[in-house]
Amino acid sequence: MRGVNPNPTVDFVFRKLFGSEENKDLLISLINSIVEPRLHLTDVIIKNPFNLAAYKGAKESIVDIKAMDQDGTWYDIEMQVLGHIFYGKRALFYLAKEYVDQLEAGEHYSALNTTIGIHFLGFDVFADDRMVRHFVFKDMDTNECPAHLEDLQLYFVELGKFHKKWSDISTLRDRWIAFLTQGQAFTRNNLPVTLGSEAAIMKAVSELERMGVDPRLRDIYEAEEKAKMADIAELQYAEEQGIKRGIERGLEQGIEQGIERGLEQGIEQGILRGQRQMLIRQMTRHIGLLPAHIEARIDILSSHQITELGEALFDLNSYAEVDEWLSRL
Repeated sequence: MRGVNPNPTVDFVFRKLFGSEENKDLLISLINSIVEPRLHLTDVIIKNPFNLAAYKGAKESIVDIKAMDQDGTWYDIEMQVLGHIFYGKRALFYLAKEYVDQLEAGEHYSALNTTIGIHFLGFDVFADDRMVRHFVFKDMDTNECPAHLEDLQLYFVELGKFHKKWSDISTLRDRWIAFLTQGQAFTRNNLPVTLGSEAAIMKAVSELERMGVDPRLRDIYEAEEKAKMADIAELQYAEEQGIKRGIERGLEQGIEQGIERGLEQGIEQGILRGQRQMLIRQMTRHIGLLPAHIEARIDILSSHQITELGEALFDLNSYAEVDEWLSRL
């Protein structure tokens, strides 16, 4: 682990934290942080509890957590780090499937219960800065949301849009999102007061620390991290190929407009983009998944500044430190 906790957004860690029977209190607190004040959970039944044996056997491919609360409402909770071009359709598909699968053959529609999908995303889907969105059926003309059509609901939480200072964190929702985005850097000894005041988050940090020193859990976690890095590398390769083709097209256009000007611009842009991608890859391997606001700041750096940050990266161990370094720059 190189002295840090496991990343709570990795599928295995997320499911171990929130999908285990012994951590039901963490799941209740996490769900409440998203659905309150509309709903309030006091108990849940986890329908697909975490099974370490299945993970150890490399057979389990489940990535979501299914639960039912004290009132019969169903929840489908998923952590998705990498972007997906059809993610909206995917979210709707699994929400509808969860709803339909409640009925046994011959049962009446009255047996169907409200089903809520909660998706924590490591990428941006929507254009504005709102971090949490809640979707229900409504009348397009009147904006009315009929009670008898509230059975299907979706929440999207875009983690990369969380930029609050510690002094501004005051709600349970803020505390859990701060934990999910920065949990690798926390221990029980350095936990900010605003998070340490929440018993569930204190327990979650303790669980992360325990997972970090358990050889069985560490091996599974590192295997998932390697797989995730391979996926990221494939995405980066595809992007680099697109950049290469873009440079080639730019050079072709440059020939028509002036060979010298086109070559200079194409080469300069290609080198700069390559430097940025290499820096992002190094950061991802050294610290973890790159927050969107850090990537946005890297996108405006010059070639010389990227080189400076690459050299400084050896002494930076969290994105909070990277953010501070960029602010000084």
